[in-house]
Amino acid sequence: MALVVASTALLIAHMDKPERTATSVSRASPAAPSPPTAEASTAWSVVSDQAYPKTALAAVTCVDATDCWAVGSGTPYAVIEHFSGYQWGAYAIPGTPPLLNCPLATDASWSATLNAVTCVSATDCWAVGQTTVFTAGGVPASQQPLIADWSSSGWSFVPSPTIPATYPWNSVDPDAGLSAVSCIGAADCWAVGAVEPSGSLIEHWDGIAWSLIDVGPQGALTGLACTPAGDCWAVGAVTLHYADSTWTEVSIPTLTSIVCPGADDCWATQLNSVEPAHWDGTTWGYFASPLWGQGGGAAINAIACPAVTDCWAVGMEGFGTANSLLEHFDGSTWTEVSAPAAPNGVLRAIACADADECWAIGAYLGFDLAPLIETNVGADGSVTP
Repeated sequence: MALVVASTALLIAHMDKPERTATSVSRASPAAPSPPTAEASTAWSVVSDQAYPKTALAAVTCVDATDCWAVGSGTPYAVIEHFSGYQWGAYAIPGTPPLLNCPLATDASWSATLNAVTCVSATDCWAVGQTTVFTAGGVPASQQPLIADWSSSGWSFVPSPTIPATYPWNSVDPDAGLSAVSCIGAADCWAVGAVEPSGSLIEHWDGIAWSLIDVGPQGALTGLACTPAGDCWAVGAVTLHYADSTWTEVSIPTLTSIVCPGADDCWATQLNSVEPAHWDGTTWGYFASPLWGQGGGAAINAIACPAVTDCWAVGMEGFGTANSLLEHFDGSTWTEVSAPAAPNGVLRAIACADADECWAIGAYLGFDLAPLIETNVGADGSVTP
């Protein structure tokens, strides 16, 4: 059975299981719903994207206002798009992904999915996901972690370490995939995800090669954020904190994605929730959302912060007749911002080069699957997408 890796991310490695650490969780009283801000209603717009039709975008990152990358899935090959300051264009990774212990038979086929992307610099980026190999009859036969690297010479596949049969899951060549990636520096990156049936997968880049880091079975990981100080948070079925060269499990309800604008300042999304979770360096707590308690299937999927007092959250509002969802944090309160019309649109990720240079990506769901890109670029007249 093929392992399904969420587009928000999955992966970890191996070590004696850390002791569970209890963390207090505080909850702010829900505020009365706030109406969408009027001045923001014209600031965000939908951008036409013809680079890869019939695809879904899953992640985005920006080096600066004229250098952003988005990745996803929908074709047999990995979806990669680049914004150069004027428009989005398609990129490709040449060659075949490295397939561990599973040579590609002449009658087989494969597909590649990218779930996350991050950049250390304009000439040093990483994208992660999974490769699925199909038999001649179209049946998934194997799923393996996929890693790609961007350098001055272009995108290229990079081998992921082999998952040994001695892993706690007792499965030879288990299905696995990566869901998130974050870098502290050019020679210090982490990627996280999942390995069949429901274990954590963590890999580390030391500037030369990726290696497995064993944290025991744990659970599937979908989000990851590292700070320049060197500590990291991995979230998903479990929450793990990396500090002092050790991964430690933290007791907190399920988180799905995370961003850390400061060493003691992290925001995370919860599963099927509009309520952001916040780490203040000591405890995790919850901030009231303007949509809290309204129902209707609203949820935030990702958060980006150009500054500690300036954050954006994106997601989906409503089921069936869904539309993209935007919320903004001004340093004290989250408010809903009117999103442009995007019927059946779901935003999966967001990245900001600065306060007026943000990109939110996702997909239009349904029979006419298509990439969705929204931006506030151009609100100040500086750049026209």
